[in-house]
Amino acid sequence: NRDLSLLRGRVIIQQDSTTLFGEKVDYNFFTKVAYFQDGIRLEDEDGTLVAQRGTYFQNQDSVIFRGEVQLSDSSQYAEGDSLFINRETKYLELYGNLFVADSTNNGILKGDYLEADSTGRRFVDGHAYLRRISADSTDTTHINAQQLLLLKEDSTSLIRGYNDVKVWASNFSSISDTLLYDSETEIFELISHPIAWHQNIQLTGPYISVQM
Repeated sequence: NRDLSLLRGRVIIQQDSTTLFGEKVDYNFFTKVAYFQDGIRLEDEDGTLVAQRGTYFQNQDSVIFRGEVQLSDSSQYAEGDSLFINRETKYLELYGNLFVADSTNNGILKGDYLEADSTGRRFVDGHAYLRRISADSTDTTHINAQQLLLLKEDSTSLIRGYNDVKVWASNFSSISDTLLYDSETEIFELISHPIAWHQNIQLTGPYISVQM
């Protein structure tokens, strides 16, 4: 009377273009919620999601993954301790010791928490780190901060860093409370008593603008 099925062994659940795999699954046909207690793998046209356990909400097209979460598609790879994703809106939250490699932008992201959506917005909170290699692969920029916000506006990338921001590149480095960067103008704005270094020059002041 609860419409509950206990599926054991090689479990395969197919829904439209989505296929889910597991070894131990409890599926409620009334709520259309599947509980994967021993491994979960989700495959669709957008990529593959893998974790030790998880919950699939069919009506909301949402998934919660826990334990050694891995997400991969044609342009990026991500891993963390747990993940929430709504596949219809392409909104996700990744928690715990996260790592993201983005081949499209030649970038690597690390931190404690990541929030992302379909607009290209990425927000990293806690021990945030960004490594980005320039398009010609001749220069690499490293940014550490407590929080990082990455935005996309057409072909322009905007980077916002907050709290104890450190930047290092081959010809430039800095520390500041806040960082603003625009890829179109290639200008670093350092705010709140920053210090910047270039070759044998050190600059200090309440605000520094650096044209790369």
